Amino acid sequence: VGPLGGVLEKVLQSCGVPKVTAPSLAKEIIKLAKVHGLDTRGIPGGDKCKSGRSGHMLQIFLRRELIDEYVYPAFPFGVPDKKRMKPFSKYLADDDGAIHG
Repeated sequence: VGPLGGVLEKVLQSCGVPKVTAPSLAKEIIKLAKVHGLDTRGIPGGDKCKSGRSGHMLQIFLRRELIDEYVYPAFPFGVPDKKRMKPFSKYLADDDGAIHG
């Protein structure tokens, strides 16, 4: 699947997806990304996103205990927001974070 697929496979495995299942699931996720016009240039045969702005945000659901390992608060274009990194799970658990974040 290429570099993006390899990274995606590792993320899936670290979230509990069996190693034997991860490659096919990664391919399916990338296929769906292409269908919906997301930027897939990181894989062989991938395309530029339809809008020309590749700063897409996807909503991915993780178990709470994995948040601090895989998630970080960010400004547009992935610039880390150090003010909310306390660890991030504590920020999300705080009522103020949910209201203002």
